[in-house]
Amino acid sequence: MRFAATLVLAASLALSGCATDSHQPAQEHQYSITVDRNERYSSLPKLAATSDAVVVGQVTSTKVESIDGMPMTVSTVSIVDVFVGKTGSADIEVQQLGTDKVPSLDTSQLMRSGRTYLLFLFRAPGSVSGNQYGITEDDGIYIKQATGYEFVGAAGGKVPQSIAENEVATAMKPVSGSD
Repeated sequence: MRFAATLVLAASLALSGCATDSHQPAQEHQYSITVDRNERYSSLPKLAATSDAVVVGQVTSTKVESIDGMPMTVSTVSIVDVFVGKTGSADIEVQQLGTDKVPSLDTSQLMRSGRTYLLFLFRAPGSVSGNQYGITEDDGIYIKQATGYEFVGAAGGKVPQSIAENEVATAMKPVSGSD
């Protein structure tokens, strides 16, 4: 991934011998993930230029895996349209840091089955099949709504918060004199 991530113990552990009722349930360890980013993007053309692919796809399934010791949600995405690059397959896997049980408030919202997304993707390091991707700096994810796409990337994103459906292709083209 293009960012450093660490697992942080978010809740204190129960002290042994403190419970007076032996029937009390044991406290669960609660974890969250914090992320340090290399870069935040301020424009879609810059985000597209650093992505290996920009696609619209529908999530057909999700699963939880541990990749390099990090909890990940891996979504199978059926490609609907490709705007930048090539995916090499009609179905790809997109890895997102965190799970429903181990949230990462510093990264994008987890994708959900049945939903359609506009995704700016980088090829995952060590991708054996070549069809495994991550979301570019967690800024590259928009969910399909009635009239376009809404940003659901990491908090503090500087890219546009919405894109009209009929403006997706032109939104990634550099504008003369822009960053």
